[in-house]
Amino acid sequence: MKNRILMVLLLVLPLFSAANEQAKDLFAKGNAVYTKGQYREAAEIYQQVLKMGYLSAAANFNLGNAYYKQGEFAAARSCYEKAHQLAPADRDIELNLQLARLKSGDKTEHLPELFFVRWWKGLVFLFSFSFLSIWSVLCFLGGFAVLIYYLYAGSVSLKKAAFYAGISMVVLGLVFMLFAGVQTHFFLNP
Repeated sequence: MKNRILMVLLLVLPLFSAANEQAKDLFAKGNAVYTKGQYREAAEIYQQVLKMGYLSAAANFNLGNAYYKQGEFAAARSCYEKAHQLAPADRDIELNLQLARLKSGDKTEHLPELFFVRWWKGLVFLFSFSFLSIWSVLCFLGGFAVLIYYLYAGSVSLKKAAFYAGISMVVLGLVFMLFAGVQTHFFLNP
């Protein structure tokens, strides 16, 4: 039974890596097309990258730039806003968003966010979704491995260290999982 599970894992795990590499290759192709001035084709390629589930500020930013170059300012503004949500501290995204708002006729004044909301978003979006998901799994596995070691440790000092280390790793895994969930909710429910 263990061999079957191991075999399935060995066959399935490379597929996830290949999908991510395919999105990165497609993103690089979009960049190459964009630099040649073929903005419509670049926009189509960036849309494909985003449809593959590749959430990144750079992909949304570049898609916004392609729309902006085509004169589609409302679509560019939408892309810049998504990129700004992913990377709120990026000054280039902020400037392009302001330009797109001016060009698209958006004259509404946007209220600044409260400082603690900015801090929370900065903390939640400090790491990418893939980083958070990978490290949450690693923290859970490591934490449970250390807790299993706790059960078989010989001395009291080793038991204490293993217990606190294991609990800390599991809690850190829960925090990473919480941040990944908040990011997912943020993008799926605008």
